[in-house]
Amino acid sequence: MLISIITVVKNDLVRLKKTISSLNRFYNDKSFEHIIVDGISSDNTKSFITNIQRDNNNIIYNNSSDNGIYDAMNKGVKLSRGDFIIFLNAGDKLIIKKNSIISTLEKFIKTEINII
Repeated sequence: MLISIITVVKNDLVRLKKTISSLNRFYNDKSFEHIIVDGISSDNTKSFITNIQRDNNNIIYNNSSDNGIYDAMNKGVKLSRGDFIIFLNAGDKLIIKKNSIISTLEKFIKTEINII
């Protein structure tokens, strides 16, 4: 099972760093991927993400113009390979334990449910 965490951001590196710090325990775990969709920020977001990608093999970074937050979220969905998607905006923190997410979502893997 693969869980995709999608974060959209534009010119909000300070809050993005808070989100990323809450996801440190998920990085380099083959059960998770973190997709960051950046609307061409001008605040060093790109260089920051490029640096952390070197040490974390499950960060996918997209840096392109978009038509707003929902367009950016849809780009993240298109890049996603996960069985489940979690949207976590810049500044949000994921506080649940890895094992709790996996055990909760495993219950739904064989169902026809599309939204939880």
